[in-house]
Amino acid sequence: PRPLQGPSIVSIPGFTYPVTEKYLEDVLELTHFTIGRSSKYAKKAPAKDASAHKGGRGPKGKGGKPGTRASWEDAGDQDEDVDQALLQYSQTTRESLDCVDESIINYELVEKLVAHLLRRDDQEPPKSGASAVLIFLPGTGEIAKMKRQLEANPAIAQRKPTILQLHGSLPAQEQAKVFLRPPNGRRKIVLSTNV
Repeated sequence: PRPLQGPSIVSIPGFTYPVTEKYLEDVLELTHFTIGRSSKYAKKAPAKDASAHKGGRGPKGKGGKPGTRASWEDAGDQDEDVDQALLQYSQTTRESLDCVDESIINYELVEKLVAHLLRRDDQEPPKSGASAVLIFLPGTGEIAKMKRQLEANPAIAQRKPTILQLHGSLPAQEQAKVFLRPPNGRRKIVLSTNV
């Protein structure tokens, strides 16, 4: 038998890109998008007799814990740090966060965010000359829907972004297009599953 050797090391040349992470509250604040209780993107109210079937528990509250979600002003000690961080956001954003159903893809909000980023590019072009937005979606149907919605928005279309799809069922040459730089002054938008 051959003696054990150290692990093989594989080195892949390349470089990383600076990434800016934004959270839902940041996006709501940037875009001024609101989600009211009657919005199609809001949590649905439980049926009146739902608590009787669940041992008296109401809808899930903050952090998925049983119980009714406390208002932002009356939050309990367990969430004090989170609530303090959220105070930097407008009352409208905090109310939208209280209503939002995060299990629903909000195509309108994504569209509004992309339009905002493209408008911002007009005012202050990216320092590197080229930039990209990576949007993860659960499947090819959602990717196709998002692409149609972005392409149909006049504010987005006039800026001529390069909108690319990326998922496992695309041929390799189509997938490789996401690595190409967009023309100067144009933003690349990649709609992807977790390939």
